[in-house]
Amino acid sequence: MKLDPRQLSLYNVIQFSAELDKSKPLLDQIDETGDYFKKILMENGYYTSGPVVFSYNPEVMDSSLYIMTSIGNKVEISENDLEHFAYVAHFELDTSYWYRHFDIDQEIPYEALKQKIANKNQKAKTIYHVILTFYGEVMLDLYYDVEDI
Repeated sequence: MKLDPRQLSLYNVIQFSAELDKSKPLLDQIDETGDYFKKILMENGYYTSGPVVFSYNPEVMDSSLYIMTSIGNKVEISENDLEHFAYVAHFELDTSYWYRHFDIDQEIPYEALKQKIANKNQKAKTIYHVILTFYGEVMLDLYYDVEDI
């Protein structure tokens, strides 16, 4: 298992927050919520140009989930517009800890990744999961936002 440096950079990002149901499998909820999120955007005339990205850290007991994607144009969302939605002009994360998980039917090795990061005296604040589909196969890119311990 190899962790590499990478950058995650997205422009014109729409973010959606939802609550996780800890009794259901994470990826099933992401799939359902991500589909709903993109459907709502498309129905409102927004072209989604990027992958679905979600933030999740199994170490944090919070049940909030943040899903985001990039769209083709800049928008303004006021606090009164849509509850749970936000706009970010440019999201960027530079990390030394990027990992590609090829088989989503296999469990994500969070514990092994956590240990590798801990060996560098750091811990994950947030893990951004980028859902990628290549020729019908789904994989996840994990970008770790870390802090010193």
